Amino acid sequence: MIDNIIEKLERIIQDLKLLKEVTERNYKNSSLFLQRVEGLFSSARVFYTLKNNDIEYVGELVQRTRYELLRYPNFGIKSLKEIESVLDVMGLQLGMDVPLEIIDTINNLKKSKL
Repeated sequence: MIDNIIEKLERIIQDLKLLKEVTERNYKNSSLFLQRVEGLFSSARVFYTLKNNDIEYVGELVQRTRYELLRYPNFGIKSLKEIESVLDVMGLQLGMDVPLEIIDTINNLKKSKL
């Protein structure tokens, strides 16, 4: 009986450690998500393609998939590789889930700009 309780407590502790790790990772990424894409890429084609598709912040970009980006006009594999390379350096990738609070913050930043 006591062994069973100890085993359950150990599982709970493991779950809490995992939750803490995920929360810390999301907090660290939150400042990256709010960074503007302007100036991140060496290619003007990448920047203007993102701008023309209303992607101003990294948090908006990482929510997109490779396939979504490749559907944009004048956007090919070379541009995609440049984006993935920059995101990789930042510790991010395409197709990420961004916390709702960050999405709301981005939307508010974009509204306040108008």
